[in-house]
Parts: sequence; structure tokens; C-alpha cells
Amino acid sequence: MKMSQTNQEKIERLNFEAKEIIGLSEIFFSSLPIQTENQIISTGSSIPTLDGYINTEPNYVKRYSWGKLSAEVSEMKIELLRKYDLWYETSRFIIREFLSDRLAAFDESHKEGREYIRLDYPPYSTDNTELFYKFREHFNIERNILSSIFSVVEDNEKTNKKILQEESIGVGQKLKADRVINEWLKEVKGSVLCWLDYIDETTLSYLNNLPRTCAIQIITSEIQNRDRFMKEASKLGKRIPKLEIKEVRGPRNSLGESQDFSEKERAIIHKRKLVSNNTTIDFGTDLKSSALGNTKHDMVRMEAVPSDRELFDEEWNRSESEWERIEGISIKVTHHKYGRELNKN
Repeated sequence: MKMSQTNQEKIERLNFEAKEIIGLSEIFFSSLPIQTENQIISTGSSIPTLDGYINTEPNYVKRYSWGKLSAEVSEMKIELLRKYDLWYETSRFIIREFLSDRLAAFDESHKEGREYIRLDYPPYSTDNTELFYKFREHFNIERNILSSIFSVVEDNEKTNKKILQEESIGVGQKLKADRVINEWLKEVKGSVLCWLDYIDETTLSYLNNLPRTCAIQIITSEIQNRDRFMKEASKLGKRIPKLEIKEVRGPRNSLGESQDFSEKERAIIHKRKLVSNNTTIDFGTDLKSSALGNTKHDMVRMEAVPSDRELFDEEWNRSESEWERIEGISIKVTHHKYGRELNKN
């Protein structure tokens, strides 16, 4: 089963919206008023003895209940339920298509999550964060089911493609990763298309192992170590026909810093893949010296299929307004160009 680019983008967007829901729910639950009262479970009495009577004290137990919600908290409750239900309905449509066997668990977790937001359960104590943790536990089950679609579809795609070579890279095995990547890149033919989440000057050091006849296009979320990268990009551009990079970034302030969310939490590009005329390489992590071998990851070299290039071309030609419609935030696309062919124009 193949996932369309539209569904991939929907899941990526839903993952971001889930973080917003978690943030809103934490504020909501921490704002709830809790009332405490002592409830009598047994009254005091006089017990006769040989010396007279012993009076016993009443027994009490603490009972907790929700206080009256302020207008602001009531509005927050309505908004949280609205966002939570909208997220659920959109996610459910995708899960029904790709993971129908998990639909019952998904529905049950959402049902219980709604009950916590609706305050169907009394507080357990004066610490109302417990209820937030319970809600988050159920919501995380929903999020994990949605996110697992990527691995299921990826496994199916790998099954449908002919795997040419697969290497598992452990922590500390950077030298092995370097050797494998350099060998694979030397075998690449034709134009090279890359989705690379984060890149820096070491990314270009790896791509420098490609044959000199290869033109390179890269879509990335962020260029790191920008000055050093631009210097190396200029050098590589003199050796190959073309090097073009499209940097797709979220909103920044005047200092160039991301607003409202960290870039690591809100990457726009979510793949680390290279596509050429004869092969597709999934690096399993960022193609950077600092990332390779830093965590356990698998690298796979597969036969190329036309759909890979079609997906890349679709994103490469996407306008800023189209990116913004999909991501739901302000997007800036910057196009960097280097290369012998470009210099002739």
C-alpha cells in the first residue's frame, strides 16, 4: 500500500497539532479549581464501659470535586474539545485506510480522553496535574498509532522495492557509516534529488563523492553552520553541473531565530533520502558528520522507482503559499544556486 504525498503531509501536520493540544490541555487542567470537603463516614458515639462511657470521635474522609469554572476556563475547555475532536476525525480517516486493525484501540483511547476533558472523573487530590497525566497517556496512545503508519507504509514500500543493500549502524560506528555512504554514492548515476532534514558543510563533503556528472538538488528544513556551508557549496558548484538547495523554513524573528517553537520540534522536511536515476538511498538519519553513528540507525539502498522522482518534483515546484496551506504556518522558501551550468547563464 502506497501513501500519497497529501496523506504524508496531513500526518506531519497532525503531529504538530498534537503538540499544540498537549500544551493547551496542560494549561487547562492546571487552571481547574478543586474543592475539598470532609465527608463523615461514621458518627461519633458513646460506648458503655465498667467505668462509665467512652465518647468516640466521628470519622471523616476527604472528598474532592471540581469547583465552578471561570468563563475563561470554560472557553478553554470548549476549544480543547474542538481541537481534540477535529484532530481525532482527521486522524481516524487516515488510520482507517492504513491501520484498520488499530481503529478500535484508537477510538477507545479518544473516548476516554474526552471523558477527562469533560471532567467526567472527579479529581484525585488537590494536585490536578494527575488528571492531565491521565489524559496525556490516552492521547499518546492515539498519537503513537497515527505515527506508526509511517513505519508500516515504509516497510511496505521497501518490500515492494528491490533492496540492493542494507546496513545497520550502531552508536559509535561513524567510520562504518562513512565508508558505506562513500561506496554507495560513487555508484550513483544521473541527476540526484535529496530530501535532507538538516544539512551543514559536512553534508557537502559526503555529496562530493558523487560522480562529477551528477547535478544535485536538495530540499532541506535548515542549513546549519551557514557561512561554512555556503563556502563549501561554492567550491562543490565549480566541480559539478549544478547544485541547487531549497531551504523551507518556518517563521523567524529579526535575529533569524524560529518563533513559538524550536526548529528541532518543527522541522518542515521529514525525510533523509537521496534519489537518483539508478538508486534510492535512505540514510536513516541526517547526512551530517555529527549525526551519523551518533544513534542507532539503518541505511538502505534500493532500486529507483519513478514515483520517488515525482514526489520530489512536486515538493520542489511547490510555492510558499502552497507550503503555508499544508503546514498552517508562515513559510519562507529560499533558493540557493551554484554550478557550472548555472554560471553559463
